[in-house]
Formats: sequence, C-alpha cells, structure tokens
Amino acid sequence: MGIIKSSFSFMLGAVCGVYIAQNYNVPNIHKLADYAVLMAKQMEESRDSTLHPRSVEFYIWKISRLLICLALELVVRKKKK
Repeated sequence: MGIIKSSFSFMLGAVCGVYIAQNYNVPNIHKLADYAVLMAKQMEESRDSTLHPRSVEFYIWKISRLLICLALELVVRKKKK
C-alpha cells in the first residue's frame, strides 16, 4: 500500500499529461527554445552598438551577455543529448 500511496500523484500527473498532449495543441518546447536563442542573439547585436566601450554599463552588459550565452549553450547541448 505504501508504494501506491506515495506514487499516486506521480501516476495521476503522468496520465493527465499524456491525455493533454494527445488531445490539445501543446507548443513544441524545442522550437520555442530555438526562437529564444535567435531573439537573444538579435538583442545582443543591437545592444552592442549603443553602449560606449568605457562605460560601466558596457562592462555589465558584456558580463551578462557572457552568462546568457553560457546558459543558452547548456540548453542547446542538453537538447541535443
């Protein structure tokens, strides 16, 4: 009785998830991630030209851009596996 009681919510979630995926139009997460990467690259290119290279904002932008690129690279690598 312990295994059934402890895994009931997991089984119910799995059954509901399968039902929703089969009967409703669920968006494709991989396409959304690719679109997010494309938009981030476009924002990066447009933002670089507006900042002065000696300002504090410029260095903050460079660091945040590096962190975003690293995070997106991890997402893409995980998606490929």
